[in-house]
Amino acid sequence: MTGDRHRGQAVSGQLRRRPPPWRRSLAVGLAFALAAAGTGASELVNLHARDRTGRLLAVALGSGPAPSPGMAGTVRILRQTCDFRTGASPRNGWDLPLRADLRRSRGLQFHFRCADTTPVSYFALYLQSGNGWYRFEFAPRGNGRWETIILDKRDSQVEGTPAGWGRIECLRVSAWRRSGGKTAFDCAAFTARPATGAILVVRGLGNAGLPAAEIKAAVRHAADIDRLLADHGIGATLVDEPDVDGAMLAGAPAVILPYNPAATNTLAATLASYLERGGHITGFYTLPERLQAATGIRKTAYRRAADIPGGLAAIRPAGDILPGAPARVEQRSWNLNVFAPEPSARVAATWLNDAGQDTGCPAVLVSRRAAWMSHVLLNTDDDQGGRLLLAMLATGVPTVWRDAAGHRLAGLGRALRLGSVADAIRLIGAQAPPGSPAAAALVQAQATQDAATRALRAGAFAEALTLADACDDRLLDAYCRVQRPLAGEFRAVWCHRGQGIDGWTWERSISQLRGCGFNTVLPFVASGSTAAYRSTVLQPLPGVGAENDPLRECVTACRRQGVRCHAWISCLRLGDNPPPDTLQRLRQAGRLQVAFDGTPLPEWLCPAHPANRQQVLKVVREIARRYAVAGIHLDYIRFPNGEGCFCPTCHAAFEERIGRKVGTWPADVRNDARLRQPWQEFRADLITSLVRAVRAELVAAPRRTQLSAAVFADSASARRTVGQDWPAWAADELVDFVCPMDYTADDAAFRTMVRTQLETAARPRIPLYPGIGMSKERLDAAGVIRQVNAARQAGARGFVLFEYDREEAVSILPRLATGLTAPTQ
Repeated sequence: MTGDRHRGQAVSGQLRRRPPPWRRSLAVGLAFALAAAGTGASELVNLHARDRTGRLLAVALGSGPAPSPGMAGTVRILRQTCDFRTGASPRNGWDLPLRADLRRSRGLQFHFRCADTTPVSYFALYLQSGNGWYRFEFAPRGNGRWETIILDKRDSQVEGTPAGWGRIECLRVSAWRRSGGKTAFDCAAFTARPATGAILVVRGLGNAGLPAAEIKAAVRHAADIDRLLADHGIGATLVDEPDVDGAMLAGAPAVILPYNPAATNTLAATLASYLERGGHITGFYTLPERLQAATGIRKTAYRRAADIPGGLAAIRPAGDILPGAPARVEQRSWNLNVFAPEPSARVAATWLNDAGQDTGCPAVLVSRRAAWMSHVLLNTDDDQGGRLLLAMLATGVPTVWRDAAGHRLAGLGRALRLGSVADAIRLIGAQAPPGSPAAAALVQAQATQDAATRALRAGAFAEALTLADACDDRLLDAYCRVQRPLAGEFRAVWCHRGQGIDGWTWERSISQLRGCGFNTVLPFVASGSTAAYRSTVLQPLPGVGAENDPLRECVTACRRQGVRCHAWISCLRLGDNPPPDTLQRLRQAGRLQVAFDGTPLPEWLCPAHPANRQQVLKVVREIARRYAVAGIHLDYIRFPNGEGCFCPTCHAAFEERIGRKVGTWPADVRNDARLRQPWQEFRADLITSLVRAVRAELVAAPRRTQLSAAVFADSASARRTVGQDWPAWAADELVDFVCPMDYTADDAAFRTMVRTQLETAARPRIPLYPGIGMSKERLDAAGVIRQVNAARQAGARGFVLFEYDREEAVSILPRLATGLTAPTQ
């Protein structure tokens, strides 16, 4: 969601980010897919390989079912049965020895078939390397047809300490339990995808002592850089630190270090030698001491943004040291390393504060062999941030401008998914009245396309990129202006920051929202452990007190602007960083959920524990009685998955419900067919009874207060796996409306989800307002428009966007206000 964004932000005119590769998997005939992928000789591994005794080398995980070899025509396949009806194993799958060097690959692809994915929470592919694993999650369509799964190295997570992509030793594919059911999946033809270029993007992984948070950061920032390069048409190869040696560097025109917090002395020495041989490094934030002399850039200090008047808000180039760099890149960094140029280096850009004033802090330094930024490149401004990355990289590899410009012009107009520029002008023009702003924008789009083409031919590549941006911007402007508003529509946003948009007051946040045609805000006000208001039940967040009550400020601003405020509460999830003393107290009181294997689930409160239920009700009561909110919005009103909850409280409550003892707890609720259905009903009824109690609390409140909930998109799966029976809530009118989290960048999938939800779950008892993953799926204004129109066509009378933050407020919502959400009479 909303909060469920943790399961697992552009200037108008371009798609902000493509969906993950597995979402672009194409269901095809296996023979056709193999022909497209190449011959069987390119396969990484023989799925039917056997040892000297004739035993299959592919072996089952744990005590699960063994894989079985088979054929699909002339193609070797491996079938895995997944039986989650019995046993305690949370996954079924297989391991197969594999010796592979994937350093110069982009990732993997293989062919996959599964007729029924409902018992599976998710599928994962693992590659063992040294003392760790690379992990990829993927979500097949599950329609029983062969489909190609494409996995990019940038999307891999790590477990343990992998020894690098050059030392792959084992391949594992597994399905993780969602519910007690049985299915099977087939795999075939694992192949490596060739890298797209020689520039090396080096992930900051390989140090065994690296904290988990640093590992996540290194993975995330490397993925962002690699994605930006791909989006701008620049080929690259992603590797990890252990992969970097003289041979890998020999043909690399440049190396990029996105965030390498613990680079070894060996790596630094190797890179220093690379620079001495004429190489170039584009680096971010951390600059190893061994490289400071080689780059001519020296670290002198560390500073927090909080200690700089006005903070760090944007980057501005200084002079013409970074040709082609944007005039300003919005980036609110929280700290920086202060770098000083040696005689061979220069300050190429500086930081601006909130007031647009120069802080005097260097943002980018450039020398003969390096370009270095004093913080990481955040992904809050893909277009301008990507252009800054190109400018830094071009100080060592000038040809990136040519490649980026050619790529950009070849894709002009495609962001709208209307075809070429000519196609878009024709289709939009049919809806644009003569002389209207939309018609004028189309004329400008054609003119800028022509100018961009001339600039490209003249070798003015940076100018061509700027003109291409202007062309797409004009097309998007025209597209947005020909949209039509729907009278009486519920238009809402989730705002995950309880204090409002970062750097803004609630007054400004709500004023901008209202000005863009929205009438409802759902601000995050409480988790299971902390509150963004003056709570007497939960621990207030730092800074919240008598002089600073974010919820009161939000409600006041909403009242002045005529916007409805529905307080968003994370009922059973403690949040990302619960206070340690709170966590310890909850653990000692037995209030945390317990997994099937008996381990605590530290982020989750048990819905069966009386104290937890009372806490939810007390939070609802104090908000509804102390603040003039229009509604209470429930989130995380569910179990995390099929692993919760098996605590003593749930054990006793379930036995009381069925009127007898469970022989072997908790195994029998999975192994005993007579208990599986009662167990699912028990879990769903626990959650439903809590929703019912919240409704009763609001009925007793002094003013009319609506109740709503953010819910899983698939209602049948939600009931079975997380105990969230929201169609029953709708049927009994326990809630006034529901917001399914229909987060996908696939417009067809979104349309199907909304239509199914309206036809089978909510209509006609209560309204259903689909949740659109604006920031989560990195949709641009055109993507939001397509999904809102799809929801309208399906019969929905409103929508909710996740989430409302600065970029969305400045770059997307104003676009919507020119047509889709324009005021209606």
